[in-house]
Amino acid sequence: MKSRIVAGFFITLFALCTVKPAGAADAAKDKDKDKNAKKATPINKVCPVGGGEVDPDVTIQHDGKTIGFCCGGCDEDFKKDPPKYMAIIAKELDAAKEKDKGKKKDDGKEKEKKLNAKCPVTDDDADKAITTTYKGRTIAFCCKGCIEDFEKDPKKYLAKLDAAEKKDKDKSDKKDKK
Repeated sequence: MKSRIVAGFFITLFALCTVKPAGAADAAKDKDKDKNAKKATPINKVCPVGGGEVDPDVTIQHDGKTIGFCCGGCDEDFKKDPPKYMAIIAKELDAAKEKDKGKKKDDGKEKEKKLNAKCPVTDDDADKAITTTYKGRTIAFCCKGCIEDFEKDPKKYLAKLDAAEKKDKDKSDKKDKK
């Protein structure tokens, strides 16, 4: 009888040691989520609390978004008043969108604008690979020596270039009317 009780005790003990409690599986899943959250890219580049550059290893999840911070203390401050700091992040994201819109518009204008066909200094054919930018305007030249001449008196050559472009535009407008 004693041996059966002792055997039953050890079987019960063994069973209890090998079965994981229900909460243990959930805890393991939570740890995996935390690891994945740290691997996710933060939506912000600037810490909303400290204003420094975001450390991609210091993040938290908030409303399904990964928020980055410059240091470990900032994430604790964020947790105290998330709406305040989410508003700061929203401003950062809006500014980034506006900047991107501006870039796209500028890229489109640059593609639309054609380089001049003739060198403004010598009136020879311009080489599209030999250019300079003056006050945001890209100008093509026939040789590097002409760039040097242009830089000595840009107003003179810009006037010549503008006159040639106006003449070309007038020719184009006349063709469109026909």
